Amino acid sequence: MARGFSLIELLVALSAAAVLAGIALPSFSQALQRSRRIEAVTALMQLQLAQERWRSSHPGYADDLASLGLDAAAGRHYRLAILDSGIQRYTAVATAVGAQAGDAACTSLGLTLSGATQTLHSTGRASTAECWRR
Repeated sequence: MARGFSLIELLVALSAAAVLAGIALPSFSQALQRSRRIEAVTALMQLQLAQERWRSSHPGYADDLASLGLDAAAGRHYRLAILDSGIQRYTAVATAVGAQAGDAACTSLGLTLSGATQTLHSTGRASTAECWRR
């Protein structure tokens, strides 16, 4: 009696594996994008701390990352920038780059501080709460 798989059995097994991979891959990609958003949240929180340190010895908030000793590269998947700053306010944003730029749900995460009010915001099709969820 011959042992092994016939060509039909092999094709059925490969077809089943392809269907399972087709179902699992999009879910995996979405989970990976969600986990990478933590880089943006972390970078913005570090920027916020650096801004408060800066503000403790200057009349206003810093208007560039170099003054704060921060790099624009927030990890490998986000680019950090200060969009606006003044005596009582600043706005910072982390924009997805590279592989993360395909994250249509949350293309950027932002933080605005105006007086004592902090506002979180995001762009993309997901809600701000979902984008900032840790």
